Amino acid sequence: MNKLQAEQKIQSLLLYMAESIEKGNWHKIREADRQLMSLINEAKQAAWFVSFEPKLLLLKQDYEKKIQLINAQKQDVSKKMQRHQIDSDGILAYKQLTESAD
Repeated sequence: MNKLQAEQKIQSLLLYMAESIEKGNWHKIREADRQLMSLINEAKQAAWFVSFEPKLLLLKQDYEKKIQLINAQKQDVSKKMQRHQIDSDGILAYKQLTESAD
């Protein structure tokens, strides 16, 4: 793999990751992340990697933004699950109260 191929593949994986984030497809996000890490580790072994590092820093910033978005989405899902649990507990308590009143 040469430098251009590596850059194109990284950009392609970042795009795929962004699309998967929008769709909430966590398995595809995880797979893209794994492929990115593997590709970067492979690139680190190449002679051209030193000249690629400045570009990699820019790509890393894009990656970090995606990770922040994922974390925000996870927190949102967690909050929704907590609200759902509280609502479910309230509904169950109300149901038991109304059934016992009958």
